[in-house]
Amino acid sequence: MTFAAIAAVALAPVFAALPQSAAAGAGAMPTDSCSPVSAADLAAHGWSNEPPGQHYSCVHTDPALGLQRTYWVYVPTGSTPTAMPLIVVLHGCTEQAPDIAYVSRFDWEAEQQHFVVAYPEQANFQMTGTTSFDGNGSRCWNWFLPQGQNRGAGEPALIAGITRSVISTRHIDRQRVDVIGISAGGATADIMAATYPDLYAAAGVLAGCEYKGLPCLGSAAVQPPQLSGQLAYRASGAHARVVPFLVENGDTDPVVPAANAFEVTQQLQVTDDLAAHHGVLTNAVPPGPCAITAVTPTPAIDTTQTPPVARNPYDVLYYSTDGTACRDATTPARGLLGEMVIVHGEAHAWPGGPQPTTTEIYSNPGGPDITDIAYQFFMAHPCRLHAGVCAAGA
Repeated sequence: MTFAAIAAVALAPVFAALPQSAAAGAGAMPTDSCSPVSAADLAAHGWSNEPPGQHYSCVHTDPALGLQRTYWVYVPTGSTPTAMPLIVVLHGCTEQAPDIAYVSRFDWEAEQQHFVVAYPEQANFQMTGTTSFDGNGSRCWNWFLPQGQNRGAGEPALIAGITRSVISTRHIDRQRVDVIGISAGGATADIMAATYPDLYAAAGVLAGCEYKGLPCLGSAAVQPPQLSGQLAYRASGAHARVVPFLVENGDTDPVVPAANAFEVTQQLQVTDDLAAHHGVLTNAVPPGPCAITAVTPTPAIDTTQTPPVARNPYDVLYYSTDGTACRDATTPARGLLGEMVIVHGEAHAWPGGPQPTTTEIYSNPGGPDITDIAYQFFMAHPCRLHAGVCAAGA
């Protein structure tokens, strides 16, 4: 799908910026219902090539918002006396849970590493009143609309509600609850880091956009990341804390050009700088990386795949909390504020995914395994808990 087509399907149904449905049941508590899905029935729901753990099909309803979303949960096989991490994965436009699970292989990672995965799903566009609507005609998260950018309202509140439900019903390690997304889901993961830093220990933004960073699609965002970073800090309110980040982009992505990755990184640096210093910005210009690793895969061709694929070289840029030298030059990922991965020759796709198909096109099998990279990054960055939530000082 061309950039023009993606932009049209993503934005056309909602550019009128109508207000979303008003609160229908103020004060009522959200409810969730989940049903296990057998392996035999998974295919009927669009799932394929899945590990042997248990899948749950769920519905989250928030009467106060008057909104509802479906979501899926994957729980790996086996039991453990220790609590498991939770990773919330947000799909891109034209996708739903089975699609992002297929291209990311997060369920297989969860089965191997023993953690829980949750996949919130965007609703289809529908009018909910004369001047109100819900969802998106291309199943894009509405990251670009004001009502999708704040705590306690719209899609951020729904995703946070789904996250809290999974935490309350599964044996979850509260210090290791993370969020990651690609494209519109990546932009929304950035929003979740801004609006719910007390809920998510760290965030991953793949081919995404900075907070309130229009246009992003087809070009860099016009808004300076210094301003976006301040707006994201304000959105955090009293919950502000330093949120570690992982950012990724292909340098030939025509949909979300790689310039956005640098803007997202700088925005997150500014937000974290403000959070670390109680609203005082100590670096007017976000510092550059403290280390850069250039990776040239060998062999250059992966012959284990059919057909064989060329493996993309990529760069990993590491960021410290204050711009000083990396703490550990031999393992720079440990203890750092953030990482940015730039994959050379990659378009708009999930790096390290399976071979693209006619229905699953947003996958780059020659890229680095960003799913495992994200898992390792998240596990190295648990949050510090206070009264059961991620607190400042982490």
